[in-house]
Amino acid sequence: MRLSHVLHLACLLWATSATAETTLGFLTSAHKEEIVKQVGTQLVDPTSAQFRWPPPREFGLYCAWVNDKNVYGKYKGFEPFFVIGGIVDVDGFIAGDVTLGSGDKRSIVENMCSNAGFDMSGPPLW
Repeated sequence: MRLSHVLHLACLLWATSATAETTLGFLTSAHKEEIVKQVGTQLVDPTSAQFRWPPPREFGLYCAWVNDKNVYGKYKGFEPFFVIGGIVDVDGFIAGDVTLGSGDKRSIVENMCSNAGFDMSGPPLW
């Protein structure tokens, strides 16, 4: 995802967070399963992914950490990611958009998450 897309999503988030019917102020096992599925589409080895789930905030954004293996089978280290949305409809939870904070996007993801009230000093130990 290009920087312009991330910034567009950030603007969309700010515009819709006040009117969203449901936010990620709660996180069920079904929500986690959907997030894992969405994040997995962007990983080299989604079956090896390790997640750290900080407490949700009352906001239209959820931030967490993922560690997966690279093409050589070695863990890369935890990277932050955020999920925009948290829409609940008759069919259940939908993760609106997932952005991994790898490479040059890490500072953008960390800043957005920090602004939403998440502690981005490192992945939680639980």
